[in-house]
Amino acid sequence: MLPIKIKEADKRLHLPDDFADRRLGDYLTAVNYTDYALGTFIDKLKRSGLWDTSVVVIYGDHFGLHKRYHRPATVSKALGIPYHKHISTYNVPLIIHLPGQHEGKRIERTGGQIDILPTVANVMGIDLKQENFTTFGHDLANVDHNIVGSRYYMPAGSFFNDDIVFVAGKNGFEDGKAYDLRTLLPVQNVERYRPDFEFIQKRMGLSDRYVKRLPARPGVKLESQSKQEPAGAKAPPKAETKPGAKPGEKQAGDDGPAGPRAKPSPNGKAGKDGSKERIKQPAADHPAR
Repeated sequence: MLPIKIKEADKRLHLPDDFADRRLGDYLTAVNYTDYALGTFIDKLKRSGLWDTSVVVIYGDHFGLHKRYHRPATVSKALGIPYHKHISTYNVPLIIHLPGQHEGKRIERTGGQIDILPTVANVMGIDLKQENFTTFGHDLANVDHNIVGSRYYMPAGSFFNDDIVFVAGKNGFEDGKAYDLRTLLPVQNVERYRPDFEFIQKRMGLSDRYVKRLPARPGVKLESQSKQEPAGAKAPPKAETKPGAKPGEKQAGDDGPAGPRAKPSPNGKAGKDGSKERIKQPAADHPAR
């Protein structure tokens, strides 16, 4: 069960007694040790001369502190930051270091695991369209809006965009709830996010169909990820178009990261560092902020 317990000999953070033998204390100690371990790793890369010639990608997993065991108010007080049961557990870091880079940049763009490949491919100068590679994600350094779906730990139809997390209800969108990613407060005007809900439903359907068409692997049985569907959900169409796109226009994810909302980098490299993704899910993936 997470968080991992750090051995006494390896602990570098010593907490007050009221944190002893508590998951929250174990979490803080583990985070501190992770920070130390990453620092040690980077120092060794620099001493060996590899740091200035390497692309380093660091990504984390979701949860951290499970809402089943921790009240948001308690965590907020301990960490000194606002904590939300639907948002904070999916607030995952994505850090990208490029060769010769001396300054970082923080990119406030919602994304998930599905977006890492097209993002890293771009900073390395790889054109996924030319490689005939299918991806459903986006290059986070060159897209002005993104949506990440969730249907494993959250009801099918739930999603994160750059503004909110939408948690689908029993009737899908109709009784769903939305929370502002910055203020963590409930959002009253949810109707304007219906196009995003419909878009992510179609995108999930396309993803399922694509996975089913992959060559079978010996001993591996593929099962549809879409067993959980919100009430009123329709079968995915043969093709989908993001609201606002022109008929016949290439869509992001058809054959690469470029799409109606993507801005291609002129030199094939993003040149960005320190991207923070927002929240990560299976079948869509884990968002990151």
